[in-house]
Amino acid sequence: MRRVFCLEETRTIGNDWVVRYKNRFLQIVSQSNLPPAKNRVTVQEHLDGSIHLVYRDREVSFREIKELPRKQLVVSSEKAQTTEPMRNTFLPKITLGESLLTHNLFPRVYHQRCESIRGHF
Repeated sequence: MRRVFCLEETRTIGNDWVVRYKNRFLQIVSQSNLPPAKNRVTVQEHLDGSIHLVYRDREVSFREIKELPRKQLVVSSEKAQTTEPMRNTFLPKITLGESLLTHNLFPRVYHQRCESIRGHF
């Protein structure tokens, strides 16, 4: 009878097994019938205000958390050990008398515009 008189909404499970519902974060607890991430669950809000998650007609255990779990940044050990500064070796050296256009450092459209303007002066 309780399931008849309740509000139901379908939500998608996040990769961290968190379901968002009305500005709340409901994290699914590890269990034997754990639904896969990116699947859909039904959120039921009963008349007494209690919230229940249902996946394939079975109730799923969860706990409410205040904020989303933070992602940890993983730094590669190779990059962390490098102490040399990065160098811009891909840019050619320009000597006096040369322009940036001779090295094709500007897009062709800009180069074409410059040539069309030269003819007007």
